[in-house]
Amino acid sequence: MVSTRKLPGFLTLGLLALVLSSCCTAAQAPPPPPRQVRDDCTGVTNHNIEIGARVSCKWVFVKSNDGGSGNTVNWRSTVAGKKVKITFDNFAVFPGLSCPGDQDVCQSGPLNRDLHGDPSVDFKYHAYLCDDKDHCGQEVDPGIIIVP
Repeated sequence: MVSTRKLPGFLTLGLLALVLSSCCTAAQAPPPPPRQVRDDCTGVTNHNIEIGARVSCKWVFVKSNDGGSGNTVNWRSTVAGKKVKITFDNFAVFPGLSCPGDQDVCQSGPLNRDLHGDPSVDFKYHAYLCDDKDHCGQEVDPGIIIVP
């Protein structure tokens, strides 16, 4: 049997052990996962659009300068083994775009230098995931490019 004088010592040691174990457990907690960097979709900037079950940016804004360069858009497949096909209703939006469905990433190239400063104008594009340029699935969540 424990004497009454030893009881406070045992209680103190028990509490000390409890506090130390909780500190050590908290110190071993895993760090939070890294933040993913995502395209803001609405800034007048270069854009990286992911094509998977959905299109990551529905509306994007791009701008050209007088030299014909400016913002570009990159479309990337997020589905393993699938390629990306991008078409525009108005093929003149990005004259250098060649994205027939045979690559994982497509870059728009520069915006047509004749398209200037009209935020009311929008250009619809169509995105497809493909096995190769001759075998593509249904359109994935159509997107819009707005040229401010």
